[in-house]
Amino acid sequence: MITKMKGSAEASMQNGIRPATNGAAGILEAKSNPPITAGPRPPNAQPGRETSNDKVHDDAARKIKQEYVHGRKESGMRGLDSIHGLIKQLMGEEPDINEVLKSTARSIYSQFSIKEVSIGLRSSDGLYRYVAMYGLRDESWAAHRKLVYNEKQLMDPSKYKWTDISHHTKLFLAEDNTYTQDEALTRSEHLSMRSKRNTAEDFIEGDYMDVFIYGPKDEILGWIETSGTWDGKIPDARTIRSLEVVSSILALAIIRHGPKQA
Repeated sequence: MITKMKGSAEASMQNGIRPATNGAAGILEAKSNPPITAGPRPPNAQPGRETSNDKVHDDAARKIKQEYVHGRKESGMRGLDSIHGLIKQLMGEEPDINEVLKSTARSIYSQFSIKEVSIGLRSSDGLYRYVAMYGLRDESWAAHRKLVYNEKQLMDPSKYKWTDISHHTKLFLAEDNTYTQDEALTRSEHLSMRSKRNTAEDFIEGDYMDVFIYGPKDEILGWIETSGTWDGKIPDARTIRSLEVVSSILALAIIRHGPKQA
């Protein structure tokens, strides 16, 4: 009998319960001292000590930040910066569209590696004229400013031979003699004679690309004209598509605010 009671006492001690020595009082004492069980320690139980989860968290944030900073320097991202800047400029209550066109030409020059950028618009008399530029020589811009087109002349296939890149974009190559007599002074005859296309990617003197600015009924509101690139290559598909997005943003701005006539 004594042995049995001793075994029960030892079992109780192993379960974390101190055996009572006086009947009911022992039962109450056991209830007031519940079993002590071991559990997992919280990750941050020790302040100042980094866990593996903390390191992964920090690495994830650091990685995406570094990728963003380096990505901003790439040509495709710089193009997005240009588009973002244009949208921000148009957020003004009454943006000056003439200034918007000038800053857009400057942004295309700097962000898309284009040497010469000009923008033409339909005037209130229904005729088309060049109104903004960046990168052109003084004599070339003076020649551009004298040019006036009606819509038929602007899209006359008997005068101009082009390749449709998309609905918005047309590519004109120097070998196709895409300049009329009035337009001859808009390019350098000296550079044209020296330029030679060696590969299908070359963008030489006399080549140019027009990205048209369309209204809601597909009417031509104007165009963005680019010629020459700093790497001597025809603009790639990403650049062309980015310029088409710029043209659509300009269309919205022109429709809502309209250019100030000189």
